[in-house]
Amino acid sequence: MTYQFPHKFRHGHIQYGLVRSKSIADFKAVSMNVMHSNMEITDEFYSNLNDNEVQNRIGSLGKKEKYESENEDYYRKFQEFIE
Repeated sequence: MTYQFPHKFRHGHIQYGLVRSKSIADFKAVSMNVMHSNMEITDEFYSNLNDNEVQNRIGSLGKKEKYESENEDYYRKFQEFIE
C-alpha cells in the first residue's frame, strides 16, 4: 500500500462536500468544517468547475429533484396529521 498524504484526504473531503452542496449554506458549512477563515479560500482553491459541470448546473437550475417532491409529500402529510 502506498503512503497517502493527509492533505489528499482533506482535499477529497472538501471536493466531496462541495459537489453535494445544494445551497450557499451547504458550501459555507463545508468551508467552516475545514476551518477556512472565509469562504473565499474554499472557493479559490477547491471549487473549479469544468465546462461540462457549468453547463449541467445551469441547465438544471429551477428543476425539482426527486427528493424535493418526496419532502413536499412528507410535509403535506405531517401538516394533515397536525390538523
